[in-house]
Amino acid sequence: ASMMKTFRGFEPLMVEIAQGVERLHQEADAAEASTRDAVRTWMLIAFMLSVVLVCGLSLVIGRSISSALASMVSAMTRLAGGDVRLAIPGLGRGDEIGEMAGAVEVFKNNMIEADRLRAEQLAAEQRQAEQRKADMHELADAFEGAVGEIVETVSTASSELESASIGSAASIPSSISPATTP
Repeated sequence: ASMMKTFRGFEPLMVEIAQGVERLHQEADAAEASTRDAVRTWMLIAFMLSVVLVCGLSLVIGRSISSALASMVSAMTRLAGGDVRLAIPGLGRGDEIGEMAGAVEVFKNNMIEADRLRAEQLAAEQRQAEQRKADMHELADAFEGAVGEIVETVSTASSELESASIGSAASIPSSISPATTP
């Protein structure tokens, strides 16, 4: 019974300790719930900020790419129209746009070279046509000269023959009568 008495003396203390432990446990649960709510709130805020940041960066990067592509398309369209005086946008960039600009620059240089070769060929054809025309005029002039000489020779020979025939006719006596027929 003495132990019972001692136990009864400790019992209020044990109840008080149990209540203290229970109160601490409830406070810890409340603090944990509060911390979880705060962490959840901050995680949602961080997630939303991340989404906004990623969307903003995507928009900026997308616009820079699309504006570079739009200017490249414009340059290629003008180049296809024959405008080789334009500056190709994006040359010197270290990305894919720069590679595309380099390829378009090659097309531009090839177009310039093809135009130059076409102009040279046209000039050569014009020189050949002029040379043929000059050769034909020279041939025609030579032919005309040769024909003129032949005509002159024939004319001179004809005149000489006519003079000789007149001289021969004059030397034939007129007393010779034409032959009589029986």
